[in-house]
Amino acid sequence: MCGGDLVIKQPNNNKRRTWIHYQREHSNSFWHTGYKKLDDGRWFLCYEGDVSRFVTGYGVFDHATIDNALAVLDEAIKN
Repeated sequence: MCGGDLVIKQPNNNKRRTWIHYQREHSNSFWHTGYKKLDDGRWFLCYEGDVSRFVTGYGVFDHATIDNALAVLDEAIKN
């Protein structure tokens, strides 16, 4: 028996996919945000670019509130 007898022909996976990866026209057109509770009990809020992960705005607060989130968002948009 030679090594060639153990080779199994693999299917051709070079076919064009039916879906295309979504790409935005501008890399800073979509942001992620979220609060994270810190060890000292305060809350960290961050807005970051979806693609670049560039931090566009952040803040540290005693309470995780909508008012705090909107204040950081307004500053991030201005900057």
